Amino acid sequence: MDSNPYFSDLDPTSNAAAAELAAAEQWKIIQDVQTSETAMILDSTQYSMEVSDEAFQNFDDVITGNDTSISATGDGTTPDTSVAPADIPAATPDATGDGTVGAAHFEGAAPQNLDTLPDGRDVLVIGDPDGYADFNHQQGDNDLGFQQDCGLCSSQDVLNQFGIDVNENDVVHHAVDNGECDVNPNDAANSGGTTADWQANLLSDYGVPAHVENGGSMDDLANNITDGHSVIIEVNAGTLWNDANSYGDGSANHAITVTGVVRDPSTSEIMGFYVNDSGDGKGEKFVDALTMQHMWADTGGQSVVTDITH
Repeated sequence: MDSNPYFSDLDPTSNAAAAELAAAEQWKIIQDVQTSETAMILDSTQYSMEVSDEAFQNFDDVITGNDTSISATGDGTTPDTSVAPADIPAATPDATGDGTVGAAHFEGAAPQNLDTLPDGRDVLVIGDPDGYADFNHQQGDNDLGFQQDCGLCSSQDVLNQFGIDVNENDVVHHAVDNGECDVNPNDAANSGGTTADWQANLLSDYGVPAHVENGGSMDDLANNITDGHSVIIEVNAGTLWNDANSYGDGSANHAITVTGVVRDPSTSEIMGFYVNDSGDGKGEKFVDALTMQHMWADTGGQSVVTDITH
């Protein structure tokens, strides 16, 4: 459809035009030159709705202050003074070019796509869990024999997401050389553990600046992913794996990478997250919202968030 320069004749210096300018910044009228069909567009791309000729004329009256409305009878003889901005129908989600037709669209750098969970539920996935799954593997693949290096493997995952070609062995040796992991000279298998601060430092060493956030909420985590940041979270492994032997005292004792947010496409409710878990070697693993709340938010909500975005 071709643009109709509906508001091109406004004088921005005129006080009388202030209300018109406010509307002009939010709405555009477009008209198909072949069919003369009209539509009102909010923010140009994300929302649209078709309107009848009557509604189009009434919208004109609201904006310009002129009463030339088409009456209910359609003969134009009875002025229609009932239209006000509140009477304009609410905009509905429209195609955004990313497969989210009919679903809410969230501002941010991360890709958004409709998908289906294994249980058949339709969801909106924000992020790239499928693409980032390739960066996950079973931890312990290093020549020092370190087995407790989940934070280092998560850091490797993030570095790979940003195109930095390193493997687990590279990251483990870097951490040892720079004092960024635990080393037990008498027990290699129990070495390699990290703190969130060490993870952030290691990422920064490789050119991906990051910081630690504490006390995060589910919305905080979702927003970081939606905005295109890479995120490592500190969780309780027992809750994640439903394994009493890995629960410990219930505090955070494991690190994983969050790769996607899963929302209800109708209500926008957070249904869960996709994660890469080096502890069991599973990538693109769905974790429901309740489990995430218990294993992460309830244990301190600590995360390592990159300062840069994809």
